[in-house]
Amino acid sequence: METLRYSQTKLLTMTILCGLTAAVFLWVFLNPESVAEIRRARLFATGFGHAVLAPLLVLLCLCVAWRGALIMVGDRKAVEALPDGLVITTWWRSRRIAWADFGNAEIRLNGWGKHKAWELVILYRSGDAFGSSTAKLALGTTELHEARYDEFARALNATGARYSGGRQQRSVPESEALAPTSFDADAALANYLAKKASGATEAPRAAVRTGFGRKGL
Repeated sequence: METLRYSQTKLLTMTILCGLTAAVFLWVFLNPESVAEIRRARLFATGFGHAVLAPLLVLLCLCVAWRGALIMVGDRKAVEALPDGLVITTWWRSRRIAWADFGNAEIRLNGWGKHKAWELVILYRSGDAFGSSTAKLALGTTELHEARYDEFARALNATGARYSGGRQQRSVPESEALAPTSFDADAALANYLAKKASGATEAPRAAVRTGFGRKGL
């Protein structure tokens, strides 16, 4: 079974950084007078920056740090291939995808400018109105080396094909499998003679004239 785990070192680093960042923004929120003297931080001294933006950033950093800590003390599984489906655990939720609904796994480089990151993108069938959905997992915090990203995606596709292929094959009924597939000329002739003897055969249709005039031209 294919299993991908989050890197414990990367999780610890991200948790500490997010916790420190939350502490900084909390200090900014509690000390608006001192922040007003800092040119690049004046946005958080008054108005919208102080009343809304600073508390939101504190809450966001704390949520990321808390989620990272929960994953770190758990089994750290990011992707787990099971016989009945694929389990993907992102930073915010866990999702189970049955192999019958699994579509494709691929590696994409998402983002813009210098803020680009490799992601594992899973296309699967869902029950909503759109018919299909995607699950994305950032690979930067996992144990998988960048050189093996494509190899891991191919392994997931092979696993999905192996588990979903058996259920997608159509089972042929025994009566259908034993039915004759060739034409029996003797049986057809005997059937025709029996119908002719009983008068059940159809009279030949008169030829339809396709032209006009006396000679059918």
